[in-house]
Amino acid sequence: LASREPRQAVAEALALRDAARNDPALADWTGTIAEALAAARRRAAEADLDAARQALQDNHPEEALARAAAARQAAEGLATHVAPRLREQADAVAGAIAERFGVIAEPPTGRFFLGSPTEYERLLVRPALETLRRRGYIPAPAEPAAWRALWEHRAPLRLHLDVDEQPDVYLQSANRATKLTVRLNVARHGTPLHTATINAKTRIPPAGMTAYEAGVIATAPRRSGAVEQRLRRDALEQLEERLHTQLRNVPPP
Repeated sequence: LASREPRQAVAEALALRDAARNDPALADWTGTIAEALAAARRRAAEADLDAARQALQDNHPEEALARAAAARQAAEGLATHVAPRLREQADAVAGAIAERFGVIAEPPTGRFFLGSPTEYERLLVRPALETLRRRGYIPAPAEPAAWRALWEHRAPLRLHLDVDEQPDVYLQSANRATKLTVRLNVARHGTPLHTATINAKTRIPPAGMTAYEAGVIATAPRRSGAVEQRLRRDALEQLEERLHTQLRNVPPP
C-alpha cells in the first residue's frame, strides 16, 4: 500500500480491514492491516495539507479550505500522538484563510411585520453570503465546528442587515401589502466598506398575478394570511435582487 496514492491506499486498507473482520483466515493480519491503514491515513492527511498550503499560496481559498478540512478529518482516525499535530496544521491553514478571505454575517436585526430574524437569515443572509463567495470571500464553514471560532475572531469582513418591515395598504383590500427597508452594512476590520439603504414594496399588481386574482384581492373584505404572504413575497423578491446588486459592488479581498 505504501506505493499507492494516499487516498487509494486508505480505501484499500479499509477494504482489507473489513475483509479481515469477516474472514477468520485473515485474523492474524489484523494488526498489520491496522498499521497500514494508519500509515495511509497519515500520508493522506499530509498530502491534503501540502495541497491546501499550495492552493492558498495560489489564491484558491475554497480549494485550500476543502483540502485542509479533508486533512483534519483524516487525522481523526490516527493515534493520539499523531492526530493533534495534523489537526493543528489544518487549523493553521484554515486560520490563514479566515484572516485573508473570511466573511461572517451577524444575525439580522430590525422590526418585523410578518417575518422574523430567523426567516430573514434564510431568505437574505445566506444568499448574500453566497454572493460574497462569488466575489472571492469565504463564509464560515459548517464543519468542522471548531473553525467557526476562527472566523468569529479572524474574518476581516462583517455583513449586517437591519430590516424595517411594515404593513402597507393594498388598494381597497383588507389584506395588507408589505413595505421593506433594509440597511446594508459591509465592514472590513470594523470600518464600513460598503453601505446602502435598499427599499422595496409590493407592486400593484404583484408580478405573475393573474388579472382575475388581482381583482379579487384588490377588494377582498376579509384578511387572509396566505394572501398577505403572497403580497409580501413580491416585495421580498425585489429586495433580494437589489441586495445582490449592491453586494456585487463590494471590492474583492
